[in-house]
Order: sequence, then C-alpha cells, then structure tokens
Amino acid sequence: MGTHGCFASPRSRSRFGVRNCHHGLVKQQLELVAQAHGSRDALAIFKRIIAGQQERIDVVNDGEMSKISYKTEWERPSPSNGQGESDPARLASHAIFYRLSGEEKEETYMKTIRVYRLNNLSPTLLRRLKAAQMEAARVWNLCTQTHKAARVTHAQWPGQRELEQATKGRFALNAQAVQQIVHAFLANVKTTRTLRREHPEMRMKYPWREKRFYPVKWPAQAVHREEGRVVLPMGKGHPSLMLPLALPENAGACMLVWNRGFELHACLEVPQASEAPGSVQATVDLGEIHLAAVTTNSGKALIVTGRGIRSLKRQRGKQLGQLAKKQRRCQKHSRRWKKLQRTKNKVCRRAEQRIRDLRHKATRTVIDFCIKHQVGTLFIGNPHGVRHRDCGRHHNGRMAQWEYGRDIDYLTHKSKQARISCSTGSERGTSSRCPRCGHRHKPKGRTWACR
Repeated sequence: MGTHGCFASPRSRSRFGVRNCHHGLVKQQLELVAQAHGSRDALAIFKRIIAGQQERIDVVNDGEMSKISYKTEWERPSPSNGQGESDPARLASHAIFYRLSGEEKEETYMKTIRVYRLNNLSPTLLRRLKAAQMEAARVWNLCTQTHKAARVTHAQWPGQRELEQATKGRFALNAQAVQQIVHAFLANVKTTRTLRREHPEMRMKYPWREKRFYPVKWPAQAVHREEGRVVLPMGKGHPSLMLPLALPENAGACMLVWNRGFELHACLEVPQASEAPGSVQATVDLGEIHLAAVTTNSGKALIVTGRGIRSLKRQRGKQLGQLAKKQRRCQKHSRRWKKLQRTKNKVCRRAEQRIRDLRHKATRTVIDFCIKHQVGTLFIGNPHGVRHRDCGRHHNGRMAQWEYGRDIDYLTHKSKQARISCSTGSERGTSSRCPRCGHRHKPKGRTWACR
C-alpha cells in the first residue's frame, strides 16, 4: 500500500498538525502496523491507535480474526521558546510509539459454515419464510432488469451506488439484506465479465433469468440471539422472523436457504492453529471407491474408504426409481403425486445429510493423519476429465455422482484451519511418469518400473 495515498494533501491537518511535517515518522509507524497485519487494514488500525479510541481491537483479515492488544504512548515535552503544546510544530515533534502488549497474536480465528435444519415449523412461519425468499428474488430481478436495460441501450452499467438507490426502501426486507443481494449480483457480473474475456468458449451470459426465490442473507450485526431463538429483522414496519434455534455465541452472519426444506446457514468463528504442524510433504489421491489415499515423503500412508458414501448413493438411486415408477401412474399434481414427491424429497434430504456427515468424517481423518505426522504441505490431485471417457452407463452413472469437488473443498478448508499449506493440480500423467528422472511409459501390468 502506498503511504502517500493515505493522506489527502500537504495542507491537510491532523491532531499532530500539518501531516507532511511528521511524514517520515508516520510512515515508519505505518510500516510496522502493515508488517504485523498486512497492508489492507493497516491504515484503519493505525488511525484507531493514534486516536486512542480503544486498547483492544478486533481485526478481520481474509476470513481470519486476530485479537491483539494495542497501547499508545505520547511524549509531551514541556513548552519552550514561548511555544505551547497546541502549536503545530510542537505537536509534529511528538513521538509516537507503537507497541504490542504481550504476544503479537494471542489467538487466531477463521470462519466456517454450520448448517441448521429448520424442522417442525408452524404453517404461518413457513409462509413468512417463503415470502421472504420471494421478496429477495424481487430484489435480484430488479437488479437484473436494470443491468439488462443498460446493456441494451449501451448506457453506463449501474454500479453499487446506483443499484442500492434503486432498491432502497422498496422491499419488505432489512436494508442490509437488500445490500447483500446487490453485492452478490455485482460479484456475479464481475465474474461473468472475467470469464467472457478469458474463456470465450464458455459463452457465459450475464444474469438474465428471473428468479422466483432467492436466499436471504443477514450480516452479523443484524442477527440477534435470544434464549432459545434467533431474531432476524425484516425491515422497518415489518415484524421480525423468530426462529426456534439456539445459535452459539460465536455465530455471526446467517443465510436462509431452501434445500428440500428450509435451512439456516450460520457463519461461525473457529480457532485456527498458530503454526504448521511440521515441514513434511504429503499428497492426496482422490477416488470413487477409496475416498482418499494419502502418502508422505517420510514413508507414511493412509487409505480412507468411500464405500459408505457409495452405498448410500446407490440406495438413494434405487428408492428414487421405485417412487418415480409409482408417480408415473398418477395424475401430475394430484394428491397422490404430491405425497410421493414429498417422500422423494425426504429420501434425498436424508441421504444428503448422511453423505455429508461421512464426507466430513473422512476428510477429518485425512487432516488428523497429516497433523499426527507433522505435514506442512499438502497437494490434492484434481481428477478433472475422468468423466469425459465413455465406459458404459453404470460406470458413467458412478462417475457423474462422484463429488470430488466437495472433497477438495473440505480438505482445503480443514487444512487451512490446521495451518497446512494446501494446493491442488491436475493428475494427468503422474501414474506413468518417474518422479526422479521424468521418464514416462505405460506398463502392461500393474507394476511400474523406470528404465
């Protein structure tokens, strides 16, 4: 971060007088803060340290929270030569000391998501949750229409300020929830623009489809916890949503999601390791039968089976097939058809929860193995492209249901919590290439030998 960009002009003043008079001292202190916490939040931290607003400051950096204590000391020399302490020259000569009390980083946190299933809700509350998501969809549709009109007429595309003004006070939602939808829309537009420029073969479209439902998001400062329930504001003049759910003390932002039933996704702060377990290197080979095979350069290995997830998917497919066969005999949208549809949703929801639980346990086993054997660097192979080969409808079905992307996400998130450096890349050619000399050949049997 450039230090000159922190101050507006040479004539601008601060509590120490003219800013450019103590520019060198301020630059030195600002660099110390930037080294401790990164350049993104250095200016904000430094301003609060100078102002002496508080002794303890909670800083959020890229999803990590570092709780640090700060103290400020001021040298106030006695007035001399007829100059008082209010004189800018005297104030500019005051020295600023930046000092950490105790350890530099007491405890570090990172953010994770916990899913809470909303079961046994009253019909009135269900209707209100549905109406809230429909109102959020109206906000998204208005942003889509405004952006589309600007593209068609070749006008300047609306930014955050224009969209927030267009949506302000028009919907039965909390103002911060509306802003969250606007931010999500602009992020979608930015990503689409990047993909259209870098990958034109994908033929990405800007948001154009009208939505009927959309998830509702509340930031941490808008979520209120009471005894045994959560209060989510719905804007001025509208009653708040009260969910019978006990969130932990470290819960923050929340999002109302429909996933074959309403769910509340809460953002929690969990402690993060202070340093890496060690310097050992390890690789993870993902599979459909064996979820992960881990090897280290110290000679340790682990195989985590994925047969439990595989059997649950097969059971779900058979049950859905039987229900679909019965549905074909019914009139669509009849009472019998709707009853079978609810049963299908229940089967899918239960299988998804059990699969997610097994996936978390399997990936946790991998990370615990890495911590035990002091792994500091973890490489996860990405089997992308394995589905492109036609191997029959049964094998193709298993490959289509193989969720290796989630395995990578879970491992990446858990390794970050353990301070293990994690990376992923293509596995193409790794089974037929010698790791020492780079020679590549395909053996006829299952034993590979280098020349």
